[in-house]
Amino acid sequence: MKSFITLLALFGLLNNSFSQTMCGMPEDEPPGCTICSPVIIFSTAYYSPGTPGPTFPCGTIENNSWMNFIAGSSNISATIFASNCNNGQGVQLLIYDQHLNPVSTCFSSNGNNVPGNVTAQGLIPGEVYWIMVDGYAGDICDVNLTITGGMNIVSPDPPGPIMSASNTNYYCPGDIDTFYIDPVNNATFYDWTIPPNSQILGLTNTSIILQFTNAGAGLVCVEPGNGCFPGVPVCLPVVARPLFPVVLPLEQKCASEFPFYIDSTLINGTGAYTITYITATGCDSVVTYVFEEIPNGILNIDTSICIGESIPFNGQTISQSGTYHEIIPNASVNGCDSLLELNLNVIGGPLNFQHVQIIDCIPGSILTLNTNNISLPPGATFYWETLNGGNIVSGANSLFPVVDAVGSYVLHITSNGLQTCIGADTLNVEVRTPPSRPVFDSIHTANCVLDTGFFSILPLNDADSVFWFFEDYDTLVTSFPHQLSFPWNGRGGLYNLTVQAKNGCGWSAPIDTTLTLLPIANPDMVRTLSPQFCKDLEMVYTWNIASFPADSMVWDLDGGQFTNGHNPPSTNSIHWDDPGTKYISVYLKDDGCTSLPFKDTLMVDDYLDPLILSCSSTNNSVTFSWLDVPGASGYDVNVLTGQSGTQGANTFELTGLSPNEVVSVRVQAFGNTSCGASSATLTCTAMDCPTLQVNVAPVPPICLDFSVMPIQLQYTVTGGSGNGNANWSGPGILQPGGIFQA
Repeated sequence: MKSFITLLALFGLLNNSFSQTMCGMPEDEPPGCTICSPVIIFSTAYYSPGTPGPTFPCGTIENNSWMNFIAGSSNISATIFASNCNNGQGVQLLIYDQHLNPVSTCFSSNGNNVPGNVTAQGLIPGEVYWIMVDGYAGDICDVNLTITGGMNIVSPDPPGPIMSASNTNYYCPGDIDTFYIDPVNNATFYDWTIPPNSQILGLTNTSIILQFTNAGAGLVCVEPGNGCFPGVPVCLPVVARPLFPVVLPLEQKCASEFPFYIDSTLINGTGAYTITYITATGCDSVVTYVFEEIPNGILNIDTSICIGESIPFNGQTISQSGTYHEIIPNASVNGCDSLLELNLNVIGGPLNFQHVQIIDCIPGSILTLNTNNISLPPGATFYWETLNGGNIVSGANSLFPVVDAVGSYVLHITSNGLQTCIGADTLNVEVRTPPSRPVFDSIHTANCVLDTGFFSILPLNDADSVFWFFEDYDTLVTSFPHQLSFPWNGRGGLYNLTVQAKNGCGWSAPIDTTLTLLPIANPDMVRTLSPQFCKDLEMVYTWNIASFPADSMVWDLDGGQFTNGHNPPSTNSIHWDDPGTKYISVYLKDDGCTSLPFKDTLMVDDYLDPLILSCSSTNNSVTFSWLDVPGASGYDVNVLTGQSGTQGANTFELTGLSPNEVVSVRVQAFGNTSCGASSATLTCTAMDCPTLQVNVAPVPPICLDFSVMPIQLQYTVTGGSGNGNANWSGPGILQPGGIFQA
């Protein structure tokens, strides 16, 4: 059995859940003792199965024990050797983080007592990790565990000061404040000590929330440490100023004077009532008002009359059995009201008792008949008569006989009141029965996977418990739930829900219904292109709609458009008109259920701008030049006519040419785009030519829906004489060539 020990010390010494003890022997539950030496020797005896459950990645758990260490590096190795095993089967070993996630390889002897080794990588230096050792199939062995690698066995740094969230250490009783300290290197736990006039409302490693319960002074202290070294304590003195309580003298009031208010505080009867006021010192002061409610005086009158008779009472004439009241103002000696209570029984008519009473269904049960409200006048006589199987066990001469059987019990009364009258009334005893059949009040008959269904039945007053049984699930039973919230973690399909009530006399008739659990598949899309593609291409996503049907698909295309429509086709073609990074997602909806989303990130590339190529020449040289293309990372030059030349950043020069020698080149600009290169081809002749200056007239802005096409582009040429040929390049050019005059 797992056990926990609570330690109490002066000033409420508190070890939080992250404290560790130095390893002498491993402990039954994590985090266990702290390893302060690379070699630990212990036995697997004395331990019982616990965290993390009956199984773990290495096998099953029978007698696991725990230790911990502080990582000093990212890698560590642990070697284990078992000896003197009772069953000769050996041990198992695994390293966890503090969230019970395995961080090492797994070792199990598999029933053969052999040495083992595990390694852990990717550890975070300074973090605490847990080591679990388990006897294989519960075997009890002597164990030698050796740790190789980065364990951090150093003392914590000295701590900084304790600070308060309110930036003060003076308080009033009832005040709440948070005290905290900066994290301390090499500390894995923080022991807090609090003053005796305070209580803890919240706690973490490096902070504590306190409420000061009364006046007094003391120290808030913390000692950072680890399992191998104690730390250096640091303290902050705190003072809670005293209050000024006032208790006023007792004040008596009649019952009719209640309730009333004092400064918004409801005074509704006998008791002490505290009201808080602010004092000159800034603390609350409590004033206590003490009231005593003087009850009304009560006078009881019991009498009987014969059926057909009547008596006056409280301004009315009464002739039926019952209890009647009249308030008489100021009739008590203390000046309060008095209450006159009349209990009237009409002899010869229905008597003032419960006419159907229940005996338990358990064999041997007895019942004392309840006739508390019957008051016979002096001289009246009575006797009981049993019918229909009734049986009086004892008290036949009493108004409260004890019976043990179902049946009818007739009470006969003879009274000499205003006149002699004879009356009788029947009390029937019935047996307690099983509960009535449950009736559904609210029920979710259609639910989505992972949703929580809500079910309820009408309240059952005759049941001790209600059983809810779901087909393919365990029976759910609580004390007496009329309502049930049930998380649907199963697969889709039809499930039968049966509800049945129970008490000590048996089961009710069952009620059942059929529930539908709607499955919804998560979209698992496959795309046809790489995530980086040119904007004139279409990205196509496909999925198996036949295997995972849905009512609709909900897309977020991040500015894209469908080429073929959807909802939901098995193939979805999407294109984007503008380049850039696109974040798309899609989820499925089916009968109101929603799947998890499929998400993808795409890069839509744009074309490089057109390359503008020109040339200048002499009788024995030609120089080609071009403007920088935005987004280009380099340029390639291919001489189509076979000559060789020298390439610069934005030029290509050919020298040693013959007069009138013709040169043709193709220049390509390339960059980080999947749309390909931008290129231009130009032919020039080695000759002395004038330097021409070309000025292109700017085109004013036009609307997207501009319908007057084509647009005439204008330019002028200066610096030469005569006519020449001009060629435009770029997308959308209809007539690239022409003649110009300089």
